[in-house]
Amino acid sequence: MTEDIENSYIESALLRIQRLKSRVVTQISHEFRTPLTSIIGLAEMLQDTSRMNDNERVEYAQYIQKEGLRLAKLVDDLLQLDALEHGRIQFHLHESVLQEIVCNAIARVTDFAISKSITISKKFPVKPLKVKLDYERMIQSLISCSTTPYILQNRMDMLSFKWMQAIPML
Repeated sequence: MTEDIENSYIESALLRIQRLKSRVVTQISHEFRTPLTSIIGLAEMLQDTSRMNDNERVEYAQYIQKEGLRLAKLVDDLLQLDALEHGRIQFHLHESVLQEIVCNAIARVTDFAISKSITISKKFPVKPLKVKLDYERMIQSLISCSTTPYILQNRMDMLSFKWMQAIPML
């Protein structure tokens, strides 16, 4: 009886994993298909040079580049996730001041924000908050969270870093 329950639980878990995997594959396929369709369509249009002026060619080439960068980011994210899941990423934990990390991340995205007319605001408490983390990975995460919505949706007008009261874990 116990073995039957255990087997049933395992089968149920495997079924849930298969469903999740199917949803992930469907979502990833969609995320790749959209920019690929744009790239292929624009490349075909660029081959017919008789109907387009130089400005249109440049605009289409820029769009192809943007979609290519989007695909590259998706691939990089998938590879990072796989490496993280399989323990191939090493973290270098050091005590750092969180405000400094956020300011460093803001400094790295400022030119991007200015070029896209995005306003950056920040509001921190005066008292430094010391945390133990991987400094560079945290900055990369903040940069990614800050720029990805614009890159993927091509819209964003404000980037805000606000301090929220932490809720202690019980």
